[in-house]
Amino acid sequence: MRSTNPIRSCVVLLRLTSLVLADVVLSTCSQDPLPRPSQSGQNTFGCLINGNAYVPDGGPAFSGIKPVTGGLSLRFGSIATQIGIFVLAHAKDKQQVNLLLNNSKPGRYPLTFTTAVSPAAVSPKDYGLYISSNGDEYVTSANYTGWINLVKADTTTGIVAGTFEFTAATPGGRTVTVTNGRFDVNPRTQ
Repeated sequence: MRSTNPIRSCVVLLRLTSLVLADVVLSTCSQDPLPRPSQSGQNTFGCLINGNAYVPDGGPAFSGIKPVTGGLSLRFGSIATQIGIFVLAHAKDKQQVNLLLNNSKPGRYPLTFTTAVSPAAVSPKDYGLYISSNGDEYVTSANYTGWINLVKADTTTGIVAGTFEFTAATPGGRTVTVTNGRFDVNPRTQ
């Protein structure tokens, strides 16, 4: 009868367990095509649109449109001027996601206004906007809402970063759901 070494068996079992765990971790990490949330001005943006990953890759060929632009902006309201944020994400297939927030203080802000969007509106309210590759515009409103969680809006560096989710609709009532959104924008390095 052959005897087995219990220490050797434990070592083999530990190695096998480590390999299985490493494989699980690597396969889980590689399945998320969205950029990791950050706050260091990396000019990254990503979200899921109806469950499909959207990571902007710039405007159509030869357009010069960068994948992500935006930052802090002056918002002119009816009473006072304030600093807000805007983020624009463009893809070569003409899809766009635009965010506008009339605030620059970190916090979670609802997208619950029915408003015209920039540049058509001089003083638009906070909104999330998705433009499909065929040009259909889906915008948040009092009926189709969401939120932006502004994590960073640094007036010294210009970096704005945060997360977002929203449901938006076309004027005809077709809807889109945008989830797991994140942005990290630095206008000085765009």
